[in-house]
Amino acid sequence: MKIKSLLFIIFLYFGNTLYAQLLSDSLMISYTQQQVDSIYTSAGIPSFVGQTNYDVNVYKLLYETNGATGAVTTASGALFLPENVSCGLPIISYQHGTLANESGLPSKLGGEALIGTIAASHGYAVVMPDYIGMGDSPGFHPYCHAQTEANAVLDIIRSGKLFCNSNGYALNDQIFLMGYSQGGHATMAAIKEIELNYSSEFNVVASVPMAGPYYISGVQRELLENDSVYSQPGYLPYIIMGYNEVYDLYDSLQEVFAPPYDSILATLFDGTNGMGTINGYLPSIPKNMIDSAYFANFLADSLHPFKEALRDNDLYNWVPQTHIRMAHCAGDNVVPYEHAQIAYDAFIAAGAASVELINNGNMDHGPCGELSIIGAKLFIDTKAELCGGGFGGAADKVLSDNKLLVYPNPSIGSFVASISNTNILELNLVDLLGKKVFETGNTNQKEVSIELTVRPGIYLLRAKSVDGVIHSKKISVK
Repeated sequence: MKIKSLLFIIFLYFGNTLYAQLLSDSLMISYTQQQVDSIYTSAGIPSFVGQTNYDVNVYKLLYETNGATGAVTTASGALFLPENVSCGLPIISYQHGTLANESGLPSKLGGEALIGTIAASHGYAVVMPDYIGMGDSPGFHPYCHAQTEANAVLDIIRSGKLFCNSNGYALNDQIFLMGYSQGGHATMAAIKEIELNYSSEFNVVASVPMAGPYYISGVQRELLENDSVYSQPGYLPYIIMGYNEVYDLYDSLQEVFAPPYDSILATLFDGTNGMGTINGYLPSIPKNMIDSAYFANFLADSLHPFKEALRDNDLYNWVPQTHIRMAHCAGDNVVPYEHAQIAYDAFIAAGAASVELINNGNMDHGPCGELSIIGAKLFIDTKAELCGGGFGGAADKVLSDNKLLVYPNPSIGSFVASISNTNILELNLVDLLGKKVFETGNTNQKEVSIELTVRPGIYLLRAKSVDGVIHSKKISVK
């Protein structure tokens, strides 16, 4: 493993002074295109997710950011880069879901790291933060704490840019964010921080937060405090213990948790146990692990410190300016769909013009994840300026603009598509889960008629012009 010397690189942004350092980078693993193809096969990833075009190098990054107390701390994550690319790379920042066992982290090539590998093989530079308090970051992880999630995301994007600039990887100015479950919360936290404070620094084209607890003080709190059985009781102590790092909620676990949980939680959350193991030691009704006096005070006091901490991490209380495409499954019993609906309604009521909410079906939290993530990646493909991947050869660029004309739209299934001032060479249509439902061969026509026999819904039309540019547009089938 090659480890570079420390890179003490300082950012200074006038108007907003920010101190950060990329401390070190190390090559963890390299994949050939054939090895990436084998990942497709072993993980059961559909071929329509995209074509493998590049070998991939994966680096561990160690960088500085602001931690739970606001002081500078160390964080880690992973950077996935395609090799021998002929044009600038767009960046995807992918935020992982809930992890308690640190062997699953991106910097340790855990499960979700394959997302970075695959996206990099399609022509993206991909960064994946471990988050504060995980990996090489000291302290307990402030689980679902919006500000530290945002800090970790923004600073790994900065660190990834610095690495690329120092090592000959050209970037274009496009940035995309996506994440599922806790990663959905972290993605929403990051885009909020960018829009409110750093919009001139980060050109976010679109973000896809999926299945995140955006109304954590309401929907998720009620789920954790009622009398119902809940499949993930470990979320409650994870949040309480994590928020204690930020808000100083208690002096000892005995103040909050009843025996025997007050004596086993620190060991359960030592970074070596997965959530499944942790859940097995906890009551299926989460509130039953809470000290009765603490719980009574919590219910009675509308300004209880834990309630205030939860409110501080809700993520529907600003007006998004960039394109946000929330995705959630209506059948989610772990992080209920109401999180997304409430956030969407609040955004629209506040005047947001570029927010979508996609219902990915009646699946529960786990099964919804794979389809949602695939759909998010393919949605990003329709907006990214890529060299290669997905819908053509290595010289293709993918654009989303007004040059692709489709009429009538909506329609019952009959459309005519054209591209201003050029001919259409190829055309395909994917649904919101990323599945290809229609395609043409080599047409080379000014207008292409489309007759669809698909169920009503929203679809993404992608048309490749004769000059190698791919244009995209959303269409509606009634």
